[in-house]
Amino acid sequence: MTATTSYKKRTVSTLNGNVCYSYATAPVTITVQSVITAGAIGSAQTICYNTTPAALSSIDTKSPTPPAVSYEWQTNATGSYVTIDGATVSSYQPPALTATTSFQRRTVSTFNGNVCYSGYTTPVAITVQITPTAGAISSDQTICYNTAPALLTSTDGGGSG
Repeated sequence: MTATTSYKKRTVSTLNGNVCYSYATAPVTITVQSVITAGAIGSAQTICYNTTPAALSSIDTKSPTPPAVSYEWQTNATGSYVTIDGATVSSYQPPALTATTSFQRRTVSTFNGNVCYSGYTTPVAITVQITPTAGAISSDQTICYNTAPALLTSTDGGGSG
C-alpha cells in the first residue's frame, strides 16, 4: 500500500429474492508511514595515520512526520559492514583511524510500534595515509669558521602521496 486507507464490512443476505444488508462495521484503518530516505553522509576524506577524521553528518535527508526517526550507522573496519553500537543520531564522529575504513547509514522510522528502514547511504571512505618515515642524512661534520660544509646527502624516507 502507498496511502493510508480505511475499510468497513457489511453482510448481505438474500432469501427468496429479498436482499438485506447489515450495518457497516466500525472502520479499520491501515496507516502507511511516510517514505523515509537515507540522505547522504558527506564525502570521502584522506587523513594521516592514527588521526580523527571530520564528523560524518546528514545531508538532505527526508524526515517523515510524525514517526520517531533514528539512525543506524555501520562501518566496514572488520572487512564487512557491521552496526556501530550506540550510533543512532544523524551524525557520527569516527574514532582515530589506522586503516582505510568506510561508513554508511540508514534512517529508522518508528510509528505505532512499527519500524521501517530506508536503504543505506552511499558509503563514505576515509583513506588513511601511511605514516612517512624520515630516512637519513649524511653524518655529522666539523668545519672551520666561515667555511662551507660538505654537501649533505639523504636516503629517501617512505610513505604515500
